[in-house]
Amino acid sequence: LFSTLLEPVNFGLLLLCAFLLYKIVFSSSPPKKEPETAPVETVKGDLTVKQLLVYDGKDPRKPVLLAVCGRIYDVTRGKHFYGPGGPYAILAGRDATRALALMSTDPTHVKDVDDDTS
Repeated sequence: LFSTLLEPVNFGLLLLCAFLLYKIVFSSSPPKKEPETAPVETVKGDLTVKQLLVYDGKDPRKPVLLAVCGRIYDVTRGKHFYGPGGPYAILAGRDATRALALMSTDPTHVKDVDDDTS
């Protein structure tokens, strides 16, 4: 058994394993912390389409909301998708029912006023 460990390939692998184990156990880098963000205001109750416009992600203190079929969804966790500059930013702060039904991000499919989506 000892002679097998002293062969060059096995000895090299043993040294590599020992080095990697040392790096894992005695890693000097501190654990990564998520960046501090400002507290986000919570919204309770129903909102009109006009009131919903404020929650489009442009104000970092406000949540990012969108409405679908009369229900309001908080999509703040996906701010990089729904916030300014994101691929779905057109949906944030609006009733996205028609746009999602049509699978479209065309601004003409997103309304800022109440309308009949049935």
